[in-house]
Amino acid sequence: MTTNRRLWPLLLVLLLAVGLAACGDDDEDTGSASEDTTEETTGGDAEGADVVTIDMVDYGFDVSGPLAAGGSLQLVNSGEEVHMLAVGKLKEGATLEDVTGALKDADPNAEEDPTAEFIEQEPEIGWPGGFVTPGHEVTFSAANLEPGSYALFCFIPTEGEGAPHFAKGMVNGLEVVEGDAEAAEADVTYEATAGKPLEGPATLEAGEHTIEISSADGAALEPQLVKAASADQTPDEINEILNEKFGAFESEEGPAKGLGKELAELVPFAGFDLGELTTVTFTYDFEPGVYYLAAPDTDAEDSEGKTPIELIKITVE
Repeated sequence: MTTNRRLWPLLLVLLLAVGLAACGDDDEDTGSASEDTTEETTGGDAEGADVVTIDMVDYGFDVSGPLAAGGSLQLVNSGEEVHMLAVGKLKEGATLEDVTGALKDADPNAEEDPTAEFIEQEPEIGWPGGFVTPGHEVTFSAANLEPGSYALFCFIPTEGEGAPHFAKGMVNGLEVVEGDAEAAEADVTYEATAGKPLEGPATLEAGEHTIEISSADGAALEPQLVKAASADQTPDEINEILNEKFGAFESEEGPAKGLGKELAELVPFAGFDLGELTTVTFTYDFEPGVYYLAAPDTDAEDSEGKTPIELIKITVE
């Protein structure tokens, strides 16, 4: 099966950004993702919800309805594989079929974005997006999503095949309507400063927490959470494991069957960039254990060309 190699550089930037050690062609047709598997969302005068649930299944997005501006997205991975949420605002008159068609027909070696004709380029919302591993769920504030129509895609390669999930039908739409929804109030706060660890509580009680991370120097933040196997496991050791596992996504056959569940033991979620936010809020149900929380600006690079990742070790009791 074909992987869309035009998207690989973007995808790998996202996947490899999970690493914690930083301081901081085949022409087989995979088909269209916009056929009957696409569930239509309701726009127009529909009343939006403060929280919209997006259930990631193998292979589709079940969207609970329109989102009120200022609200939050609850992302639930009910599938067996890792799933990405790529979010792009459709230009006026553009459709999901336009975007999926452009992706299907794109030259895999081209430098240009094949979706540029149909997806708003400024501001960037979250393209290609962040991911959630199987069995996890997280709720993110989406306060920056202005009213309009959005395309949702998953670009992750299928386990054992390599075809991107959007080619198997993992495409849907999200309508954001006028509203005044507010994100859940944070009970834990952290501050991010370039070149320094995140500042905030190093211990938490097990259970659900709404966490707010603010940038002290105006950098955009993309939160990600990693769970250590033990209290003694270091970021370098975790990084080595993650690099090995994520390297499997480069295979033309895609990652091996079951890799998503393996990754779920290490990475609940990572990489969400919902529009150059300098303050991000997410809600997650923490089990006891040792975690590393980071919120890097993946557009930034240090002198070695790597993304600086400022993190904090959190013990959940």
